Amino acid sequence: MNFEKIPISIPERKEASTERLENWLREKAKELKKMGFPVNEELRIEETQFIGVYPREELERDRGKIVQRSEEWLEKDIRERKFGIEKIGEKFEKIATYLLNKRLENAGLVVVRASEYDDIFQGVDHLVLDIETGNVVAGIDSSVKSFDKEYEKKAQKVLEMNLDGGARIKYGVIAKKEGEGIKIEKRRIQQVPAFLFNLPQTEVSNLIEEFQPEKTSSEEERVFRFFLTSLKYQTENLTRKDLHAFPQLRERIDIFQTKIKEISDKEGIK
Repeated sequence: MNFEKIPISIPERKEASTERLENWLREKAKELKKMGFPVNEELRIEETQFIGVYPREELERDRGKIVQRSEEWLEKDIRERKFGIEKIGEKFEKIATYLLNKRLENAGLVVVRASEYDDIFQGVDHLVLDIETGNVVAGIDSSVKSFDKEYEKKAQKVLEMNLDGGARIKYGVIAKKEGEGIKIEKRRIQQVPAFLFNLPQTEVSNLIEEFQPEKTSSEEERVFRFFLTSLKYQTENLTRKDLHAFPQLRERIDIFQTKIKEISDKEGIK
């Protein structure tokens, strides 16, 4: 008996949301690198690109500190059996980089991930750059916690940092429009106001699962509106504090508050 060959159609592999996110980060990184931003493929500021700003020996010492702290955290994760998968916090940093760039760019803001050094030792995951004024208007600490006592402790820690003069960014970037291009300056930046972007783990997972750069999912819209509301509260709270000893910090808070208000008004958030 003869059997005709039956053609078998193999469905095209669907690109996973995490892969789409990695691709977006790479493309955005290419764009910023062309402008002179010292970032890697994940939009993180690279310490190695600060040769000339700091002595090579100092950069090597900082790399040693990063490795040592990372090994300590890895040992802790192994003891607590938290290994084998990319941490949800790292995933949140990546999706937050996309979300903040997409939704803040119309206000003249660019968002890059802080260097590993400043992430570890200053607790700042992102830097928000105002390319109109050349100011670093904010540092963002992205956090994955339930809104319970752990979150309250985190929020208090960020507030205390601000009351002590804000984040002190060693591997900072100043970006300002000049003619048709952007002038980049790499240097230490003091008195950077820090703000908290917190989501529970399930919401982070949902945000990543629905990620499509060419579309705006309902989850993305909801999370961004929540973040804007949180930022409005945090900036208003800081303006009521006595920060006269830190004039640059206060100036940056005022600039960022104005930007957030403009964006909130466009989004219809009161």
